[in-house]
Amino acid sequence: MAAGMTSIRGLEDVLKNIEKAKIAAVKGAEQGVDKSRLAVETTAKKLIMKGPKSGYMYHRIPGDKWMVVWQDRGNVSVVVAIYSAVGAQGISRDHRASAPGEPPANDTGTLASSIESKRDGLTALVWTEKKYSKWLEFGTRKIAPRPFMTPAVEQNSERFPKELGMAVVQKIDEALRK
Repeated sequence: MAAGMTSIRGLEDVLKNIEKAKIAAVKGAEQGVDKSRLAVETTAKKLIMKGPKSGYMYHRIPGDKWMVVWQDRGNVSVVVAIYSAVGAQGISRDHRASAPGEPPANDTGTLASSIESKRDGLTALVWTEKKYSKWLEFGTRKIAPRPFMTPAVEQNSERFPKELGMAVVQKIDEALRK
């Protein structure tokens, strides 16, 4: 060895362990993101499926050609819609809608079953492709919001850093014990 140079014993092992820890940290972070996205997806679905809601009660009378929808408004029943009966035979006769500010009321299960999620690297994506979901989440000029995605994120937001941190530590610990 040349004059003035020092050698560190075990440096190669330390460098290998640092590399193992880096790889394990990424795997742990991916696992934490997966847990978080699944929690948001599940919560959004539960918010829709959970009842009862407190909005108006609608009564539907399906016929061969037309379906009449009427609504109780105190002491008065009002016809609010008449639809073509095509494809509408499988829905319930009575439906209690959600009130403004509540998550949407479940009727056929279409919205809840359309919610999906995936992880893209360290980014979680939770979505639905149902066109009307944005009208429910944010409202329109005529319809007050009935949010379900935002509350799902809010209800799980404290879990995100904990899930991520625990998963990273666990994966690093497992990698360095090998």
